[in-house]
Parts: sequence; structure tokens; C-alpha cells
Amino acid sequence: MNCLPDELLVQILSFLPTNEATSTSLLSKRWRTLFTLSPNLDFDNSLLLQSKKRKWNMRNIQKSFVGFVDSTLALQGGKGIKSFSLKFKETLGDVNGEVDVNRWICNALEHGVSELHLRIDYTKRCHLPSEIFTSTKLVKLSLVTQSCFPVVPNCISLPSLKVLFLDSIWFEVPQFLIFLTACPALEDLTIYQKPHSVGMPYHISSKTIKRLSVTYTCGYFVDYGLKLFNTPSVVDLYYSDYVRHKYPHMNLDSLAKATMDIHFLDDNTADVTELLSGIRNVKTLHLTSSTVKVILLCCKGEIPVFENLINLEFSGKTRQWKFLLPLLLERCPNLTTLVLSGLDQNWFVGFRTPPNNQVKMLSIMQYQGSERELKLISYFVLKMECLQVVKVYVSSPMNDLKKMQLTEDLLKLPTASPKLNIQVLTLALQGCNHIKKFSRNLRVRCEDKHDLHHWIRSSLKHGVSELLLATNSVWLFVLPSKVFSSTTLVKLSLGTSSCFLSVPSDTYLPALKCRGSENELEHISHFSLKMEFLEVLKVYVALTMDDTKKVELTKELLKLPISSSKLIIQVM
Repeated sequence: MNCLPDELLVQILSFLPTNEATSTSLLSKRWRTLFTLSPNLDFDNSLLLQSKKRKWNMRNIQKSFVGFVDSTLALQGGKGIKSFSLKFKETLGDVNGEVDVNRWICNALEHGVSELHLRIDYTKRCHLPSEIFTSTKLVKLSLVTQSCFPVVPNCISLPSLKVLFLDSIWFEVPQFLIFLTACPALEDLTIYQKPHSVGMPYHISSKTIKRLSVTYTCGYFVDYGLKLFNTPSVVDLYYSDYVRHKYPHMNLDSLAKATMDIHFLDDNTADVTELLSGIRNVKTLHLTSSTVKVILLCCKGEIPVFENLINLEFSGKTRQWKFLLPLLLERCPNLTTLVLSGLDQNWFVGFRTPPNNQVKMLSIMQYQGSERELKLISYFVLKMECLQVVKVYVSSPMNDLKKMQLTEDLLKLPTASPKLNIQVLTLALQGCNHIKKFSRNLRVRCEDKHDLHHWIRSSLKHGVSELLLATNSVWLFVLPSKVFSSTTLVKLSLGTSSCFLSVPSDTYLPALKCRGSENELEHISHFSLKMEFLEVLKVYVALTMDDTKKVELTKELLKLPISSSKLIIQVM
């Protein structure tokens, strides 16, 4: 390390939380002031509070944390700050929490910060400083809180803002429209609304946004006819919500890629016709199994023609798929690539393929080798006359003998074209050797999101059987959806206080045997219902939890609905 130049050492320190970077000042005289040259500041008081077992010491811990942040900011002098991340949890009796946080935010803004990431947990209703909304330097902004209410000034202006992440932030509808109008360079917008958070759904109107992700996990506002997507420049859309009564004035003319995860409510007035019409220009479309059900039950008008649709990813994990897929094939005259998953879940009696379809490549995911799967593939290769390639992805844990037998069965199928190429593949063979275990214990900053997602996806592609993650983040980290459709995962451990388990409705983890978790009863309930092969569920509680609370928690866990009567739940 001593042979490295100061510039490189400072860059290394910039990847560490500020308290860890500061601790390097004790190494030697050379290291004494290096941490002060880092352009990134990353503060988190939740780790300090969790590390102490005695509640009476929390006030002193908080006081020490406040002093540490103040002194670190004072050492910046006239130097600029590139990234400022703050994860702050207010303790009972802390009367100055809001004042301290707002002072630090304003200090960072005065130093020309370009990336501001805030995760604030107050015990009472508080307000964020209005200076956030008049910064000319901010390029990335993350706001995660349920108790902060932004005060949007009349002079709001964020001319440089390109990336915006909002989690459960309360905006009145007119304020939010003004907010978006004041961001003329905004390209990437993510909105996430928790089930129990307050806040009105948003009218999203912007001519500059190119990537849009919207997740509503509650059905409270479905009767609102919202102009959800007046975003003519969006090319990449992720939309997860409960089906709404109507979708007026949809404007997604530039849409190229979309993932739709719409959930059904027992509501006869819901209609998704306008939603489908709004995304009709899409080129790549992914429909979850819940969306398939919603379209069949809640599309009161005619399904529009998808003239530009080339790639369709379709989940067959609901009985309704056999009715919707033929309709979509008829309404997608230029569809060339079809990806199907979950074919072993339901019978396909009555399924028909339109004779004029143009599908050239068919991919079958999560192939288990069942008789019904083979029959359906046989039907496809006979009826789809334009098919050139069929890729069948078998489960990675499958032994070579069974794989050879499945390959022989598939190659014997009669086909409409003698030139049809049938390939039997496993995800574990797509690039390198099989990965048995992937484990990461790290603190995730906003700029690390893409790296961690890439690592997780890569391990899944290579058939990882044990995925062990322990992350701590200043912002809400959402796990890749591929985690919940892995056919190779045998052990899954998620230990984190800031990771949201956005469990898709078509979750399918056939190989999973054991899972350890420290979080959310709601998420555990979803797992215990969706994972049909789960045998053991280990819940590791915090060390500070007393025996009485542990007994209560155990009782609550044992009351959870489960998919298997043999499931063993252990609280440890």
C-alpha cells in the first residue's frame, strides 16, 4: 500500500463508509489526513445504535455521532463534496434530530454536492430543507423516508438533476407536478410506495424521463383515474401496481421495453384497456403471471395491435395463460422471439396457436421434463411453421443421465420444419463453471447498485446453489427479480435492514430447502406460502431481543399460512 500514490489511496478510501475511512488516520503520519481528501461522505448511525445492547446509552451514542459528522464536515474546509449519503434513525428523546440532519444537508449543498442520498427515520413528522429543491449542482437525489414532508418552494429549480429515487415521500399532486417540471434534465425516475406509507399516488408528467420504475404495493387508490404516464420519452418502463379503474391519457410513444406486474383486486369496475393501448408501441414486453390474469379479467375492450413487439416474455404459472397467449400472438404480427416459463404448472387443454404467427425463436425456461411440458413443446414445434430455433433451459441440478434422456425426447419430436434447431441448455453452462456458493457482506451505496446487481445475476446465471447476502444501504436496495425464479438455489440467506424484498407474484424456487432471515414478518409469510418445497425456515432474531418478545414472535411465525404441512419454523 505504501508504494501507491495518494490519489489512488484517496480513491480507495472514497469507497468506504466515512467512519471506516477516518479510522485509517491511525495507521501512520502519511494516512493522518488522507481521509479528508475523499470527495465522498457516507454516514450511518443505525449501525452504532444496533451495536449497543443498553438502551440508556443511546443518547450518548447519538451525541457522539452528531459530533463526528460535524467535525468531519468542518474538516472539508473549502473542498467540494461529490457524494453525501446519510442514513439516520432518530432515537426517543432526541429533540434536535431534525435540526442536525437539516444542518448537515445544507452544509453538503453549500459544498456543491452532486449526489445526495438520504434515508431518514424520524419518530415524528418533520420537513426536509427547501434548499434541496433549489440546488444547481445536484445530479442524483435519493429520498427514503415515511415521516419527512418536502417543502417545495415557489422558486424550485433542479437544472442538473438526472436521477431521482423516491420512497414513500409525501407530495401533494400539484407539488409533484411542479417538482418534475423543475427538473428539465431528469432521465431516470424511480417511485416506490410501501403498503402502510401515507402519500397520494403521483401524476407523472415529464418530457425528458427515459427510464421509469413505479411500484405501488397497496390498493388504496385504485379508484383514482390517474394520468400515471404522461412520459413520451420513456424507453424503459417497470410498472408494479394493483389494477386501477381506468388509465386515462397514457403517453408512452417512445417505449421500447416494459415489465408489467399488475395485481388483481376483486373489483368489476377495473379496466386495463387504456393501459394496454398506452404500451402498444413497445418492442420488448415481460408479463408476469398476475398480469396475465388481470388482462383476461379486466380488459373490457379489445386488445390493441402491438405492431412493434418483437420479444415477448410470458409467464404460464396461472391457468389463464392458455387463453391469453393465442390472443397476443394474433395481435403481435411481427413477434419473432417468445420466452415462456412455468409450463409445468397448468394443463394446456384447449390451447391453440394462430396459424399466421411469425415466431422464429422459442425459449422454454425452467424445464423439468414433465409429460405435459413435452406435449406442449411438441405442439409448438408442429404448429409454429416459422420456428428456426427452440432453446430449452433445463434445471441446473439435473444429472447428466436425465439431461441426456430429455434431450433425446426433445430431438425425437416431429417438427413443422426439418431445419428446426432444438438446443437443450442449462444456465450453469453459459460462460464458466458452476458456482456453488456466492456470499457478500458489504455496505451498499447508491453508486454500487449496478455492480451488486451484476454480481447477483452472474452468480444466478452460473447455477449458484447458495446465495448469502448481508447488505446495509443508505437507500432502499431492491433485489433482482431473478433471485425469485432460480431453479438452482438450495439455500438463500438475506440479512439486511435496508433491502426491500419485492417478491414477484410468479415466484418459483423449486430447489430451495433452507432460508435464514432477520427481517419482516410480511415477507416471511410470502415466502412460506410461495415456496412449495421449503422444509426448514430459520429466523435469526436480533441479539438485543428479550425472551418475552422472542416467544411472541415465535407464536406469530407459527400462525403463518404455509404451503407445506411439513415446514419446520425455527426462531434462533
